Amino acid sequence: MKIAIEKYEERPPEFWALMGPFFAQRRYRREMPYLVDDDGYVWFLAVENEAVLGFGSVHETKDCGVLSGLYVAEKHRGNGVARKLIDARLQWCKEKELKKAKTTASPDSKPIFEKAGFAVTGTKGQYTTMEVELDAYSFRDAKN
Repeated sequence: MKIAIEKYEERPPEFWALMGPFFAQRRYRREMPYLVDDDGYVWFLAVENEAVLGFGSVHETKDCGVLSGLYVAEKHRGNGVARKLIDARLQWCKEKELKKAKTTASPDSKPIFEKAGFAVTGTKGQYTTMEVELDAYSFRDAKN
């Protein structure tokens, strides 16, 4: 599987051609009720042969990157797509010289974030709030 991670800071027509169904179709909205695209969000899309395998966003608040909107198409789960999307967003945070990254993980994504170095900071119902310090040694290299 040759997966490309594409970054979108702007919203050109090709972004909406790829992402429009995820924001508009009821079946995706049921699975991702909190999916939003607010000002300042940067999107990372995992793409293979012009098909979206998964995506996630990140935005900056003070000295922190907030990772949100992680989604991987069901047939591509368990193949490292989520980890590539997490790593790309953590790299973006490091390039911005942010001190830490935070996320709210679902029960399914919590183990993936833990493997990426995130630690639990609290819970909100079935969701777990997590964060990682962004120094040189705090999260694992994408090769791990």
